[in-house]
Amino acid sequence: MKILFFSYAFAPDIGGLETVSALLAERFARAGHEIKLITNTPAPPDFDAASGRRYEVVRQPSSDAFVRLMRWCDLYFQNNISLNALWPLLLSPRPWAVAHHSWLADPAGRPTLRDHLKRRAVRLSGCSIAVSRALAGNVGRVDAIISNPYDDSLFRVLPDVERELRLVFLGRLIPGKGLDELLGALVLLRDDYSLRPPLTVVGTGPEEMRLRARVAALGLTGQVDFQGTCEGEELVRLLNRHEVMVVPSVFPESFGVVALEGIACGCVIVGTNGGGLAEAVGSCGLKVLNGGVHALACALRHVLTNPALRASLRAGVRAHLAPMRADRVAGAYLALLEKVAGARSCGK
Repeated sequence: MKILFFSYAFAPDIGGLETVSALLAERFARAGHEIKLITNTPAPPDFDAASGRRYEVVRQPSSDAFVRLMRWCDLYFQNNISLNALWPLLLSPRPWAVAHHSWLADPAGRPTLRDHLKRRAVRLSGCSIAVSRALAGNVGRVDAIISNPYDDSLFRVLPDVERELRLVFLGRLIPGKGLDELLGALVLLRDDYSLRPPLTVVGTGPEEMRLRARVAALGLTGQVDFQGTCEGEELVRLLNRHEVMVVPSVFPESFGVVALEGIACGCVIVGTNGGGLAEAVGSCGLKVLNGGVHALACALRHVLTNPALRASLRAGVRAHLAPMRADRVAGAYLALLEKVAGARSCGK
């Protein structure tokens, strides 16, 4: 099957959608399908040639090139719906499917005009997939719920690495990811319980300078270590050195691949329970209300001072992660996509 795979965001950018798109496209190709991935994300010269991917990446194609690609494919798959990338179907109709990774609503939970248009467009698709039960209740028509995958060939426990550090935060330094709340929780742990667990911050973003200044203002200098960007085996080793990954998102996440990566590396999770993040964490961590600094501090104190609790939270890791291994998730997608493409070929 020839699959035209659309992912608005993609490598070299770093994020959940970028990770999931790369995992799915690679495994679709390994399964014997011909994949061409379209993205709006630019890349340096020779970036794609050096990647070793089994599929072609087409960046920012012209309108004519987009139409040619649509005529080439047997099925069009959007990994997150984009109205701006649906128009070629009008000129060259093909079976199409969509996976939802984002809320179709503004931060206050109100659907915008564009969100309403997306919901109407989804009704015309051959298949609509949500990445969490929480998201399925927001996007309208949903035919299947398939949790996001993590890269199980990379993220794993390394027996030779000593777990000598306490807390790690992994994510973009942007509003809503909750690092402000985590810093507030560290102050409470220090002032109320005389606990000063070191925190490693992995990631960059527009809020970095402000957050660094806040660390100094709160008297947390020396306790908080900004590591910057970290990827691949270096990231895996770093996560393996930590006991607890904190995912303190203020806004509800649609899922939370970062939590899966932490769990796979042996970290216990302390995260928020809004949206799909609770599904990603499962029984492998503690969950608190979004934005609750006191609740976050209490959960951190509980897990940091209780080795038996940490052991019990790690007990169900294998069963929790099994459905989210990349091959299994890709297989579930392909079963649906092949059905959509097959219905078209049979004239249904």
